Amino acid sequence: MTLAAIDIRTRKPLVSNPTAGKMGVKDFLELPISVQHDWEAYTVIDQALVDLENGEFMSASMLTDALFMDDRVSACLSTRINPMFGLPWEFQWQGQDDEDEDDSDSSAEIIALKQKIAELAEEHFDDMIPAASLKEIMRGGIMLNAGLGQNIWEWGDDDLLYPRLSSWNSQFLYWQPQTRSFWVTTMNGTVEITPGDGSWVLFSPSGENHGWLFGLIRAIGFLWIDRRFALRDWARASEKWSLGLVRAFVPSDANKEAKLSFANAVEDLPSEGTVLCPTTEKGKFDLEVVKTDAMTGWEAFDKRVTNLNGAIAIVMLGQNLTTEVSQHGSRAAATVHENVRADYLAEDCEQIA
Repeated sequence: MTLAAIDIRTRKPLVSNPTAGKMGVKDFLELPISVQHDWEAYTVIDQALVDLENGEFMSASMLTDALFMDDRVSACLSTRINPMFGLPWEFQWQGQDDEDEDDSDSSAEIIALKQKIAELAEEHFDDMIPAASLKEIMRGGIMLNAGLGQNIWEWGDDDLLYPRLSSWNSQFLYWQPQTRSFWVTTMNGTVEITPGDGSWVLFSPSGENHGWLFGLIRAIGFLWIDRRFALRDWARASEKWSLGLVRAFVPSDANKEAKLSFANAVEDLPSEGTVLCPTTEKGKFDLEVVKTDAMTGWEAFDKRVTNLNGAIAIVMLGQNLTTEVSQHGSRAAATVHENVRADYLAEDCEQIA
């Protein structure tokens, strides 16, 4: 985190070279976000991903937001992000403990200033980078390769100007091939995101140049809609078939009044489908529950949902034994596979640092 050097008399950033003059304190206002819940067709998912592949983030971002209604996706992404916030933070000035960094020409005063900046960053870190903002930016970076944030510059009690990171929804972002840069639509108009200008933060772990092709939404999107359809169909099948079909037998030679009286009594059974079946057995009035096809049973849906749960965990965490160990694995195996997830965690920490 860089702290701006400030002229106390003018309360303006001290500029030491022309390129540093891009440092600004203008705040941009975020547009109201849009939401979409009707992701009920593969073609809708596919169109959102096509837009993303062309550098338009609106639909893919709304799809990402919709995924958080799914307990599995939400839990896996929280498992991916939250551990980093439980680790200790270490604050160093740039080049500290770097063997390739030569500080031999730096005076004691400069070294002390660097140390002071590191101490200030540690002291004000929670205010400068709120955990909620950083988590949202990480979610955008992991899912879309585009976690967007803005630095809001505020004066501290020590007459220094501090940035406070504010997260933005990535749906306002797009890639402009003519300028080879990202642009964001704000309440103040369309703004180019310029690296190092002190205003915008864009978390792109897979790189800036078409790195959005490697966002996890491209792998998770269809898995999520498959899971959604499977859970929906399971609930429908449970409602329709769990009570089975009742066959009501009546003697074929019974009088009409007797048949009608029996049929009315059977039809009054709640939530059950009934078929009236005449029988040649004399005087037989009977009921029989008919089992439905095995493919409409809970086992088929359970297996399908379990497979999708595992696929989602593998994409987001690199493994699924730690999430499925109670059913499908041993604790020892899960411990070994935890190393894969630790590799993801180490990479995330390095990217954020």
